[in-house]
Amino acid sequence: VAAVATQVREAAKVVGPQEPDLQALAAHQSCANFDVKQSARAIIVWSTDSDLKAVLEGAANKIAEGNALEGPEVFFQHAGMPGKLVFMFPGQGSHKANRGCELGCLFPEFLESLEQVNLASPGLTAKMYPPPSFSEEVRKGYDEALTRTDAAQPALGAMNRALFEIMAGRYGLRPDFACGHSYGELCA
Repeated sequence: VAAVATQVREAAKVVGPQEPDLQALAAHQSCANFDVKQSARAIIVWSTDSDLKAVLEGAANKIAEGNALEGPEVFFQHAGMPGKLVFMFPGQGSHKANRGCELGCLFPEFLESLEQVNLASPGLTAKMYPPPSFSEEVRKGYDEALTRTDAAQPALGAMNRALFEIMAGRYGLRPDFACGHSYGELCA
């Protein structure tokens, strides 16, 4: 517990509210230092509307208390606490063009999974990740093309599979339960 609180405090020291590069570095280091064998884990959900430094400092204080935390910003559990892991997969209507593109920069397995799906459904990733545009009308068209059932369902399946590969393959997380909303039920 103390080690996790210390890690979070250290991360808070290197970020500032106006330093997005340092914020990205802190997130990257957190992922790189993740050890599936650790007996305590914390997940911090941060919105760019809030001060990351303040969120991390508050999280460190809460984690140091050693109690289970169940959100909304801080989730914490250590091995001595009972609990189950659930993966919930989103359904049709939740996907937009370029959603998750950052994951391809961080996780090679994300790209590999999408490449495999693209072999079965040629052109799918072009709909998921179209070229950038400054035109709101063009971007809206990208989203509309992706929300058609013939594109939305395979795109959701591809995204959900890629996310599962990251969580299970890289981090060793295996759900006790899986569920989904609408098309996400099939992915579960």
